Amino acid sequence: MLTSDVSTRQIPCVNRLSVLLDDAKSVAYAINDNAHEELKPIPNETYEAFAVELFRIANQLERASQVQEASIKVGLTETFDGSPSCLP
Repeated sequence: MLTSDVSTRQIPCVNRLSVLLDDAKSVAYAINDNAHEELKPIPNETYEAFAVELFRIANQLERASQVQEASIKVGLTETFDGSPSCLP
């Protein structure tokens, strides 16, 4: 994963997300493979639920990519939505 221009604070988060995405891709490939082998698709509701969650992830990453550097507040320990940051 490219972390050359990522802040020191973001590096663990970016690295962790990269690992999680690799794992998610592997599981998605397995689901696809199973569906083809069994000739049984996953339910549309399942697909749609996953698609919504993926959209939410993409939306958060897009928002993070559009933050203006001048608005960065040093020392925050929570994210915008109140969830904890990736810092230990």
